[in-house]
Amino acid sequence: MPNKLLKANEMADFLQVSLDTLIRWRSQGRGPKWIKVGGTIRYFPITTGAAQTTEAESHKIKGTLI
Repeated sequence: MPNKLLKANEMADFLQVSLDTLIRWRSQGRGPKWIKVGGTIRYFPITTGAAQTTEAESHKIKGTLI
């Protein structure tokens, strides 16, 4: 995966979850790390190992507004 910020649909595809699931995780403070850039949500690239974290671990990853 390239080293760039990902759009929500790209991250959902990578994690093999629906876009609705990714949005729900974000609203619950769960899921992959994200930032808001110019009003648009972008996700940081993650490694395959990071994508396989347990649900309990994913609760600790929070989004950041900049």
